[in-house]
Amino acid sequence: MNTRVASAIACIAASTAASTGYAQKTTVITETTTTDTPAPHVAFGQAGSLAISADRLTGFGWSQYKLAPTGGGPDITLNTTQVSLLSSMVVANATLVNGIKVVNPLAMPRAGLDYFVTENLSIGGAATGWYFASSGDGDTLNPRQVGFAVLPRLGYAFQLGDGIALWPRISADIAYAVIGKNTDPVQLKGLLFSLTFGVPLVINLSKQFAMTLTPSFDFPLLGELTKQGGADVGKLLMMNAGATLGIVGWL
Repeated sequence: MNTRVASAIACIAASTAASTGYAQKTTVITETTTTDTPAPHVAFGQAGSLAISADRLTGFGWSQYKLAPTGGGPDITLNTTQVSLLSSMVVANATLVNGIKVVNPLAMPRAGLDYFVTENLSIGGAATGWYFASSGDGDTLNPRQVGFAVLPRLGYAFQLGDGIALWPRISADIAYAVIGKNTDPVQLKGLLFSLTFGVPLVINLSKQFAMTLTPSFDFPLLGELTKQGGADVGKLLMMNAGATLGIVGWL
């Protein structure tokens, strides 16, 4: 009896030990480690990338204003040079035309957005707006001016080396401005169409941020100046050439 009990206990112990050993042999503990993968570098001009820019922030230039009055009379032509920095651009480019100071929309700072549809080929545009307050109700030569301009454009980037590129662009410029208030003796409205050729030199400051140095030329196509009620004042053309600094980032 005692022998049978002892044998049974021995069998149970052996079975338990075997089961434990089997479990130990088949249990596998694995450890996994994860590492953060850095975001891929986006090169300037890479297909599918989007460039966000601020153009003509500061620089110098030459402008020509030409007004051909309706109904005859000599043309009025003025040539000016200007050096501008950020918000002072409006004041620096206010130049007398027919006795009234007007803003030069071609030299205004502008925000741009360009998408690279293929490698180095970009389609986009820029826009700007301005408000030039009058110095007083009796100041007829410095009236209030409100306006905007839109510039759809096409460009192509030439990679010159590591971190430097040339990005020629051509844009069609459309600008509209209202000079003076309804209560002023004379309120003028201007509409301008022009072509802009610019060749920004893109110099990388970091992986996806650069400054631009842009020589440019704005060629007038059509311009018209009208009074209240639609009376035609004359044909107004503005030409502009210069070199400016800007910034661009892309993602």
